[in-house]
Amino acid sequence: MFLKAFSVFILMEAAAYAVTLPTLAGTANLARDVPADPISKYTTQWFVDNACNPPDTPGDCLFYTKGLSRKAQELAANPESFLKTIWEMWESYLYNDDDEDTNNPLRKIMADEALRYEYFSNMSRAMATMCEYLASVMVRDEDFPEVRPDGIWGQVEFEQLKRADGVKRVDVVTVINTDGTREADLWARPGERKRFAGASVIPKQVECGTTGEVAGHFDEGGRSPVDW
Repeated sequence: MFLKAFSVFILMEAAAYAVTLPTLAGTANLARDVPADPISKYTTQWFVDNACNPPDTPGDCLFYTKGLSRKAQELAANPESFLKTIWEMWESYLYNDDDEDTNNPLRKIMADEALRYEYFSNMSRAMATMCEYLASVMVRDEDFPEVRPDGIWGQVEFEQLKRADGVKRVDVVTVINTDGTREADLWARPGERKRFAGASVIPKQVECGTTGEVAGHFDEGGRSPVDW
């Protein structure tokens, strides 16, 4: 009788351990009140080092001007497109603009317009350093082929693309309309001639990037607008 009772006790303990162990292990991923990261963590080099889906085909970088975050992301998300925007290159938590979520390490950055601008400027500059040979910038249909010189595009991304000190080098920049059916030359490095990239559709990592809806949070009319 004692052995039978002891065996039942052991089985019950084992079952309890089997049930509680995954729960305990899982709580590590559900920590609350995580420390808020300082903006100094998110340098251009940090974004280069932590890109999970960086540009990997000449000509696949797509930039855009103010008001077109969602349009650009949706064009890049087209299954027939090989293009990549800033919204496909990093883990999804790096696009979390919920500044009231105490589990969001970016909450203080996202709550401050100046810090938010610096954060996305560094992310954008990192993208520009990784682009190869050709890059495109999307503008509003009514503006094509004119490109505004201000915002993150004009002051950060375009300036970096024209430099030759990145991970890779861009020699040609073109301007496109919102559906990509119209294209015009914007800039070429002296001595370089335009050529078309022999690109193919590159599968995207499932864990990487975010949606057009989230991209829209950071543009005109969104809850966390950035001056692209």
